[in-house]
Amino acid sequence: MIQKLAVLFGALLAAAAPGLSMEVQRKIKPDAFDFGGYLHQVVGRTFEALQTDAITLTVMFVGCVWLLNRYLFHKPRHTGFGEYLLCAFFSGMQLLCAVTRQVWTVSVLWENAFQLIKAALYLLGMYLLLLCLLRALGEALQNGFSLRRLEKYSCVGCCRRMWEKRPFLFPFLLLCVAWLPHLIIRYPGQLTIDTVLQAHQYLLWRPRSTPHPPLGTVIYGTLIDFTLTVGHKNLIYFAFTLLKTAGFIAILSYSLLVMKKCAAPGWVRLLALTLYAVSPIYVGWTTTLSKDSSFLILCILASAIALEFVLDMEDFIRSWKRMTVLAVDLILMMLVRHNGVFVAVPLLAAMALCFLVRRRGRQGVLTLLYAAVVIGFGVGAEEYMIRTMDIARVSQDDWLSLPFQQTARVVKLHGDELPKEEVALIDRVMDFDQVPELYEPNSSDNIRWSENAGRAPEDILAYLKGAWAKELVRYPVEYLDAALAMNAVLFDLQSNEPLYVSLTDNTNDSYVYPHSFNDMWYYDREELVALNSLQRALTEWYFRFSDLPLIGPFASMGFCMLLMMSLIYLSMVNRRRKTLMVMIPALITGIAGPFLPLVYLRYLLPMVGTVPLWLAAYTAPRLDRGAPPPL
Repeated sequence: MIQKLAVLFGALLAAAAPGLSMEVQRKIKPDAFDFGGYLHQVVGRTFEALQTDAITLTVMFVGCVWLLNRYLFHKPRHTGFGEYLLCAFFSGMQLLCAVTRQVWTVSVLWENAFQLIKAALYLLGMYLLLLCLLRALGEALQNGFSLRRLEKYSCVGCCRRMWEKRPFLFPFLLLCVAWLPHLIIRYPGQLTIDTVLQAHQYLLWRPRSTPHPPLGTVIYGTLIDFTLTVGHKNLIYFAFTLLKTAGFIAILSYSLLVMKKCAAPGWVRLLALTLYAVSPIYVGWTTTLSKDSSFLILCILASAIALEFVLDMEDFIRSWKRMTVLAVDLILMMLVRHNGVFVAVPLLAAMALCFLVRRRGRQGVLTLLYAAVVIGFGVGAEEYMIRTMDIARVSQDDWLSLPFQQTARVVKLHGDELPKEEVALIDRVMDFDQVPELYEPNSSDNIRWSENAGRAPEDILAYLKGAWAKELVRYPVEYLDAALAMNAVLFDLQSNEPLYVSLTDNTNDSYVYPHSFNDMWYYDREELVALNSLQRALTEWYFRFSDLPLIGPFASMGFCMLLMMSLIYLSMVNRRRKTLMVMIPALITGIAGPFLPLVYLRYLLPMVGTVPLWLAAYTAPRLDRGAPPPL
């Protein structure tokens, strides 16, 4: 009976928590003077803070009753205190995300006693919900789902047999059909603002500098230069888009083939194929000509190769074709984006470590030599292009985005209170007088580039020791607010910052869609007028996709971040550590997330886009030691 009552009360809290407003509620009349009066205030203001309507709350309550009844008092095997710590972190982050999303400052949490009570209710409700969801995830991945009921439909059975018979060709053709309407509507393919800037550097319309990788400068500069010289801009862009799309579909089909080789469950492969076919994470970005979409494609290929590697390491390293494909993929990854090297190095190091821990010294040494050659070639090729193209080296200082943003918020709110010596140190790394005007809560780009030239290492070190560290002690709330304003969306299950470039009638200065700049001067604009409304409708669908139930969260950064952390935990406690190899591109991207100058989808594409491969790696029985081969 006590357990049943606990489930009912916990389900009520879990259902209500996501809809609680963190804004400060006013006192309801009459004011409180005794215990009954305070109870009256708590009840009235709690319901006033609840933003979920009665019907939705009822449905959520019923679902939470089932969830808590099934998992709350049934602890999974092999799990320890870690799951409680992980869910405590998750619920705490959800509280901070809710506060940031609604009122932009954590100080409201202790505005009055009722705010503390409301925060406690939110934390407890979200903790119970997330703990049960974590346990449900572990059970679902362990036991899977049966698709036999679907096979009673003849078309489903026919498709299954075709897929089994042609494991590469079937998904390739299906994705071609699924993506064809997108290719037609988004004709001829979108150019991002970074792509245009790289072309400007190639054409010497602006100084060449290292923030844009030189390989992309050559590729996109040559492409746009060719269109400006020959004409037929749209046809040339479209041919390039088709070539890129065909390669991406081939890589996705290859990833599904690898899933089949390692005997991933049918429901995981079906989920992967469905996401590949309908999620704009894939088709929405393959039709966008940019370094970000190229990096996404290469990271998915790297994860698929890693999955094939952990399936049979000895066979993989003996195959010169596979080793060549991996080398080309990682070299291109390093040349497409500067942070590609931070994915390539851990992946190659993990491959060598796999042999060394198994006491395969010869293979481990050979893998290390192979890694040195690949990394050396990639770094050397970029260095060669930088020198031959006379590209100026400019430090991006991405790692300083967070401390700079925290300092900028303090300067904006408390600039008159700062000691002169701290002002002088700050002014050596950013323009102190311009900071209040340049500061944007969710982006550090303005601050980062306000005084980039001449920012010497000794100036940065002096600033961190003499200003940033001291202000951290004096203004901890402002520092936390600044960090959350930039990064809360990385963990927020109830909000997302989608980004898909729209062609239609945008310019590089218009804000039709957030950060979706597109200068129509680079197209034959009149040819595209008939497609404008369809392009706008499709882009609107892309931006709303993450709000869809069931499948939409797989395009959400916060959902994928929490899913990644949960899967890492489950992989460790259930001894499925081979999964971590496949997750390296996503893991590196996720770790870099809090240090980005601006957190939005294009930077997190490798994390969001490789989700199906993590699930396949975790659920594949052939990756378990001693597992029987597939039938």
